[in-house]
Amino acid sequence: GSDAANATSITVNLTGCGQLPSPLPQVSVTPVALNFGDVRVGHTGSLTVTVNNTGGADALISAPSLTGRAEFAAGGGGFPVPAGGSQAVAVQYGPTGVGSDAGTLSFGSNDPHHPTLNVALAGRGVQSASAVTPAAVNFGSVITNGTVARLVTLVNSGSASAQVTGLGLSGTSEFSRGGSAPAVPFTVAAGANVDVLLAYRPVNVGADSGSLTIASDDPAHPSLAVALSGSGVGAGGALDFDFSNFSVTARSILNKSRPIQITVRIANRTGGAGTRPVTVVGVEGGFEVYRATLNATLKAKGNTWLRFPVFSPQFGG
Repeated sequence: GSDAANATSITVNLTGCGQLPSPLPQVSVTPVALNFGDVRVGHTGSLTVTVNNTGGADALISAPSLTGRAEFAAGGGGFPVPAGGSQAVAVQYGPTGVGSDAGTLSFGSNDPHHPTLNVALAGRGVQSASAVTPAAVNFGSVITNGTVARLVTLVNSGSASAQVTGLGLSGTSEFSRGGSAPAVPFTVAAGANVDVLLAYRPVNVGADSGSLTIASDDPAHPSLAVALSGSGVGAGGALDFDFSNFSVTARSILNKSRPIQITVRIANRTGGAGTRPVTVVGVEGGFEVYRATLNATLKAKGNTWLRFPVFSPQFGG
């Protein structure tokens, strides 16, 4: 016979305990890039990034570290972020020179899936660059109680705007700002110019001098100066200018212009004769649009006629 017929079954009971995995932190950072845009040299821009923890356990974040340009900074040490929580971190950008800067902000964490969090950093240092032209203005000889106007131009060739905080005149009181001079404070945009009209009106015979001082927030040129000079001459030995004709010879049609002829009659009421330079200046809206000089041979107690070069107005299309 066989032992198989006598075999018996054996039952073994098995027991165990299932265990869920330990909860883990799950971290991220927003935004993943910070662009500070244009920041003036010597100033500081500040933005924030946020470290988020959407996991089931607390996250431990190491102190932020920076690579790249030294103009970026992020203070503070390491910090915890509880499950479901977040933490903001301030980042600063203080450019020390003109130009673009880049760097990387990094955090370490105990999240096994995201042990390092990186944020790209960018910014550009900008600065105004102010200058004035011309650096000196000589109004020449002007009959007492007569007025001569000249323009000076404030130029900003930099990459940031400049704010003009002062336009000051010093010296004799014969110098003044013209009606078209902008009221301070005013802004000169990057790459732009602003004209300032100056006038000289001598009240006495003799030399006058003064200065125009321009104050701005340009750290490299906080103060610019223009030297001013002129001489008052008496009417007894001077010329008496009589503009006998200053007319438009034809109307402008269809954005095309025809020239303006300028004719000047000079009446010399003194007994002297000789040759003198005569200058005609045309100003429109505070801007000098025409300038021409001719030498006039003056007759004693007589009239001299001068025909100046034509002025052709320019029209935009």
